[in-house]
Amino acid sequence: MNPVDAHRDAFVQAFLVRDRRERLRSKPAEFLHALCHRLPDWLDHRTALDLTGVRTPEAATRLLVELTNASEAVYLGPWSDLKPGEYQIKAAIAMAETYGGGAVSITPGQLGYYITEQPNARRFLLTTSHQLRDRAAELLARPTPTPPR
Repeated sequence: MNPVDAHRDAFVQAFLVRDRRERLRSKPAEFLHALCHRLPDWLDHRTALDLTGVRTPEAATRLLVELTNASEAVYLGPWSDLKPGEYQIKAAIAMAETYGGGAVSITPGQLGYYITEQPNARRFLLTTSHQLRDRAAELLARPTPTPPR
């Protein structure tokens, strides 16, 4: 199995509600379509942390880079000019952020990121690890430094 398929399968198995898993694992095109239109409703909210306070791509990237020492991730998205595959973690996040409706699998079945379509995109940290979830909550609670004028 190629890395994109392995990451996609682990993403579906770990982060989506049980009654959608088998169908989306067996139909990759339907999974890509769901990224844009249905995925927020199908996320398993035991593994999804709504990143309401994260409003910029830079803030999302900063959070994810602080949570992991991974240098690469897999971009999963439906846009024809952005090919799903393995990329440097910052590039994969930027690809998901470009149009929204995209996901990034960082550690298969353990850590991922999802952003809904633009405008007014919603961002989600996806993790099966209570330790990563707690660490993310700590990082999100930190005050954001204001740049000097």
